Amino acid sequence: GQSRVVVDLNGLRSDNGMRDAYVRRTILDVESYPNAVFVPERAEGLPFPLPESGAVTFRLVGTLTIHGTAREVAWDVAARRTGGEVSGTATSTITFSDFELEPPSVAAVISVSDEIRLEIALVALGLIVIANLRGIRESGKIFALPAYLFVGGALTVIGIGVFRIVT
Repeated sequence: GQSRVVVDLNGLRSDNGMRDAYVRRTILDVESYPNAVFVPERAEGLPFPLPESGAVTFRLVGTLTIHGTAREVAWDVAARRTGGEVSGTATSTITFSDFELEPPSVAAVISVSDEIRLEIALVALGLIVIANLRGIRESGKIFALPAYLFVGGALTVIGIGVFRIVT
């Protein structure tokens, strides 16, 4: 089967319970659409073998489904390898309208942009050393688990971003 990262949107929480309930009920409609799902499809520009040290940039591309709407989403990943540690960030921009969601607004009080910028910090320790010792040939196999963990974190940040936008 295909790999998937599933985030339960009912678990999204911020510092304001009333706002959380509004976002979950009115914007995300978690009763009908309880999960956000990301299916990673490819890593574009990821060099193999990875350099022993230094910077690497690539795009992680896949299908993100929110509110029953699936769209291709690309994350720009900037990573740095130092020995057995890889750290970096990944960024992406989505919009409420991409997923057929209405941006929150309260007449004459708040107006929210349609654009949501997401950013994730990522650290993988020791994975490269283990992969190199085992002789794995495909870079996708090396980064499968960290990429899926990263995407799960990204979906969590989407929820946090929505909460912050409505504040």
